Amino acid sequence: MDSILSEQSLAYNTFYERPGPINNQPLLDSNNRLIGNLVKHFDFEVVTFEVWKHLSSWYHYDQKICRRFVKDNHDLKLDLYPEEIQTMRFNTQ
Repeated sequence: MDSILSEQSLAYNTFYERPGPINNQPLLDSNNRLIGNLVKHFDFEVVTFEVWKHLSSWYHYDQKICRRFVKDNHDLKLDLYPEEIQTMRFNTQ
């Protein structure tokens, strides 16, 4: 039985190359911000944190892009372009 599994594994590896690292760089501009007008299922896929942990440990990645789902009325919506808030601290002394 072991030799059959080994032969099957060898045949599988011969026909299918393991993919390289996850490449998110084409989704980002020169400031590492998400480019505009990205289309879900065409430009990117959404995965849960658990799935991401496994994919990133198996294949590694160049840039990690995290987004949250927000409640929109009764639905959940992917907040692909969240508002950026800039904070400043002033020293009054």
